[in-house]
Amino acid sequence: MSITKILQRELCDKLVQSISLIIGHDVLITDKVGVVVASSDLTRVGTVHEASVQVINDGKMAYHDSRAVVKLAGTRPGMTIPFYVEDDVVGTIGITGAPQEVSRYVMLIQQMSEIFLDFRNQQQISARKTLKKQSLLRKIISFDNRMYPSSEIYEEAYNMEIDLNLSRIVVFIELLSKEGSNITIKESTFINKKIDEKFSGIFKNPQDFICPQNNVEYVAFICCDKENLQSDQGVIEKCKKFEVELQNLGYSIRMGIGSLADSIELLRNSYENACFASRLLEKEIRQGSSLAISDALLEKIAVYLPEHICTELESEFPDEIFKNEEVFLLIDHWCRSRFNFTQTAKEIHVHKSTLVYRFQRLQELYNLDLYDFDRICALYLLLIKKRLC
Repeated sequence: MSITKILQRELCDKLVQSISLIIGHDVLITDKVGVVVASSDLTRVGTVHEASVQVINDGKMAYHDSRAVVKLAGTRPGMTIPFYVEDDVVGTIGITGAPQEVSRYVMLIQQMSEIFLDFRNQQQISARKTLKKQSLLRKIISFDNRMYPSSEIYEEAYNMEIDLNLSRIVVFIELLSKEGSNITIKESTFINKKIDEKFSGIFKNPQDFICPQNNVEYVAFICCDKENLQSDQGVIEKCKKFEVELQNLGYSIRMGIGSLADSIELLRNSYENACFASRLLEKEIRQGSSLAISDALLEKIAVYLPEHICTELESEFPDEIFKNEEVFLLIDHWCRSRFNFTQTAKEIHVHKSTLVYRFQRLQELYNLDLYDFDRICALYLLLIKKRLC
């Protein structure tokens, strides 16, 4: 295996630049055949460092003075150190300078190389785990028992030590920046690790796990307490703690909390419900930063209303109502307050006398009586559906 397969070119460059900056000498890294893959002297990249060939074959460090390098192509006075990975030489590190001077840096260079390699190996292990989780996630959220058997998914999860027979709730999480817009890919590299740390600190069940869907979206599979299987309150409380932890890092999130699930098909449904709840927040149909699908029953009914039923109901109301944002907000708070006049005035920040006037105007302009329960509920469902479609 060549060193470029162990260390990416970018990481090789960083290692070379770091060592060179610390010791004050030119440094290069070669692959298993002695070709320079990174160097503080960019003119040497891609050339053959002949001294490395012998070091790779012998597996031993070598010094070469001004007389020795005359016979070695692409080599300058200094020393060459074999680069080991699990007892195999995968390349070399070369240092330019008087052998007696650069020899004192051997231990430092070997330690730095080991640190960089360990860092890279941990990255690869983490990346492989993430890829496996993403593969499992895709199969769950797109599951169709007519396409392939669920046994394959159960087996894949079992190999990852995940028991899909446990009762879970799926949470869809969208990461936002301080300004409320999506973060950049560069930022996500840092925040991914932090999200894992914060998540594991709050969701302590070994069967709880979170998986990035892309650079700003995450899906969490959270186990439910056996004593409280009929309620999502425990999950909601932990999600709010998770949100606070990310706020402390300077980020905000949107969270949609799905329904209880104990099978692959129900996990898919829970994911869809979680995404729907998040969409309600995005469209500002519901306020806040998190929403459980159990608190959005009317919205679920509204979105699945048949089109022909909606067409019939719309004919009962003037077209202007569906274009008036102020009317929607008033009806929204009126219905959510359970037709509480005082609470509605407080929610929309107006005096009670002003609210009385608005009620009268709706009656005059649209023949709309806000105390007519049937008509108001029907209109409310239509307004929600229009905002979602």
